[in-house]
Amino acid sequence: MKDIVREYATQDRQALIAAIDAVCAASPWMLAPRFLPTPLWEHALRAPRCTRHRLLVVEDRAKVVGWCRLFPLALCNGPVPELELGIGLLPAYRHRGLGKALVGKAAAWGWEGGCQRIVLTTHPENRGALRFFQRLGFAPTGRQREGWIEMACQPDWRGGGTNV
Repeated sequence: MKDIVREYATQDRQALIAAIDAVCAASPWMLAPRFLPTPLWEHALRAPRCTRHRLLVVEDRAKVVGWCRLFPLALCNGPVPELELGIGLLPAYRHRGLGKALVGKAAAWGWEGGCQRIVLTTHPENRGALRFFQRLGFAPTGRQREGWIEMACQPDWRGGGTNV
C-alpha cells in the first residue's frame, strides 16, 4: 500500500503520540525522550481545523508513521508572519521522499496564508537533518538556542534549491 500524507484528525491522537514517542526513542537528536505536549501541541491535537497551525501525518496501512507541524511563533491577529516547523518519521520510512512531501505540503499552506518565514531548529551534529533541510532551501540563520542551530526559509521556497 502507498504511504498517505494527509491532515491530522482527532482520531489520530493516540497513534500520532505513539509515533512521536517512537521517533524520540530512536533518535539522539530529539529535544525530549518522549512526547511532552506544549499548549500549542494540545491545541493542535484538539482543534485540527484551526487556521493558525497545520498538522499533517503520514500513514501506512492505517498506521501513523510520521508527522509535520507548523505552529505560530507568536500570537497575533491576521496572517501569521513566522511559523515553526517540526517533523519526524519512523526510521523505516525515511529516505523515501515522505519528508519532502510533508514539508512541501505544510510550507505551501504557510505561504498561501501569508507567512513570511518558516524556522526550525536542529542539532549541529545531526548531519542528515542539516543536509535534508538545506536541500529543501532552509539556511542557517546564525542564531543558536542552547546549542541548537536555527534554520529558516522564505516564501519563494518551493521545495528545493537555495533560499537564504
